[in-house]
Amino acid sequence: MRYEPGVIEAISYNAQGIESGRSLLVTAGNSHLLHMRAEQDSIRANGQDLLYLDLAIEDEEGVVHETEEAEITVTVSGAAVLQGIGSADPQPTLSYTGNLVKTYRGRAQAILRSKQEAGEILVRASAPGYQDAVLHLTAWELQENEIH
Repeated sequence: MRYEPGVIEAISYNAQGIESGRSLLVTAGNSHLLHMRAEQDSIRANGQDLLYLDLAIEDEEGVVHETEEAEITVTVSGAAVLQGIGSADPQPTLSYTGNLVKTYRGRAQAILRSKQEAGEILVRASAPGYQDAVLHLTAWELQENEIH
């Protein structure tokens, strides 16, 4: 069978013939963009809250280029610090405590930890050959009833 870009859909059925699962595999388009998404847009300014950032090389539709490898540098300023960075690579060559990560199957992840001060957080992801991805997040001040 010759390769052709497109969509493959797999549907599973249980013993009664009722659909029990569905999965799509979609070919990524021609554009290669560095995307960064946060699981939420704010964290508590308690010095312990964590926020996860997903990094990926995607097309314009958000489909990940799973064969793409890029070295991404993440910088954080403001009311948070970069706590860790990595990918699912089973043989990583970079430190989890640095600010550089190599994508694995087009993806990587960074973790931020709040400081004990409220304020804005600026996160920038950059990689050679890609336009930077930038996020503006917030660390919010704890109320008295939230302090333990």
